[in-house]
Amino acid sequence: MTILLDTGLVEYFKAQAGERGYQTLINETPGQAVERDDLEERLRRIVRGEAIDAGVRAHTPALDVAFSSIFHVQS
Repeated sequence: MTILLDTGLVEYFKAQAGERGYQTLINETPGQAVERDDLEERLRRIVRGEAIDAGVRAHTPALDVAFSSIFHVQS
């Protein structure tokens, strides 16, 4: 498979990679993103399950804000 990457993106990975090699770093990054998404979803299910067990509504804005700040993503 061939993909085209913006010059700025390649330069970023080259600067971050050091001796590891930028292509290795580029290859690892999507896998890390998938793992992070899986971890976030698992944690959300666990916390919401415990909240339900404690009598708290599962989908509260406070929980969404907490997860957004932990994972630095928008809910």
